Amino acid sequence: MLSQAQLMVACHLTQRLFALPEMLVGPPPLQMPERTTPRHLQGAKGIGEIGIVGTAAAIANAVYQATGISIRDLPIALDKLLP
Repeated sequence: MLSQAQLMVACHLTQRLFALPEMLVGPPPLQMPERTTPRHLQGAKGIGEIGIVGTAAAIANAVYQATGISIRDLPIALDKLLP
């Protein structure tokens, strides 16, 4: 069993051998567009929606895998799963 001092030396040597990369200079600041649209003041149009496209399909597939009942329309409710 290693002593506390031996563990500290081993950790120090490991950190020196396997150093983590670090960023010395950060990215430039984000430039916001000057124009506006009727939907949003900063000109954004649907930036966040692409990440949720597959969520409903993934949940419906999980329900099918768990129950064997295929749900083809939303919302997925308990009354659709019970006979």
